[in-house]
Amino acid sequence: MSNININVGRLGECNVQLRNRSISRKHLRISSTENSEEFLIEDLGSTQGTYVQTPKGWVRIQKSR
Repeated sequence: MSNININVGRLGECNVQLRNRSISRKHLRISSTENSEEFLIEDLGSTQGTYVQTPKGWVRIQKSR
């Protein structure tokens, strides 16, 4: 399986475009790991931040597996 890279944001060049002003133009990237069994979520410097849900609640991340 080849590497997967999905960019999410408001810009037309993003793979997933969200029309919401709270989403940055380039908000986050989802990519597969080397073995393609897990995914990484990486904030791309968004103003509002990127959050993931953990057993302890929602946590703001820069990069998370």
